[in-house]
Amino acid sequence: MFRSFATVVAVSVLSGCASPAVEEDIVTGIVTYGDEPVWEGHLVLVGEGRLSVADLQPDGSFAMVNPPLGTVQVAVSNHPKGPAPSDPVVTGLPGQAECIIPPRVSFELPRRFADPEKSGLTVEIRRGRQQVSLPLPLQSDDPPPVRKPGRVLGSAIGDEAPE
Repeated sequence: MFRSFATVVAVSVLSGCASPAVEEDIVTGIVTYGDEPVWEGHLVLVGEGRLSVADLQPDGSFAMVNPPLGTVQVAVSNHPKGPAPSDPVVTGLPGQAECIIPPRVSFELPRRFADPEKSGLTVEIRRGRQQVSLPLPLQSDDPPPVRKPGRVLGSAIGDEAPE
């Protein structure tokens, strides 16, 4: 009797009958400013009396689990600093190699985007999995993103090249 009861319980658990799976609401997407990805920053969604925050990746992408649902306000802040978001590239022969940082886009977003009340941005978030695109609109007095050229950091033996 015990063996057959244990078999029924094991089969139920393995087949997913033990408890229903709770599906998470997940929103993913990309944040851009002037057609360039926004990196080294945060995306904030505000709604339902709460907020959710996601880190922006080097390609401008984000993922957020269980965000507020419905029409939510959007805030985006960035703080570009330091090296380019992509890895430096090492080129050359052994003993003659150079470390090069590829070109990148550097900019600071207008401050209005950091405040969900002032950004003017909203997005509709629904249950389940969803992908959204969040292009931040440029206004006539906004600074455009500026592409900075790549540069040589130095040789692989530690010399730093002049800029």
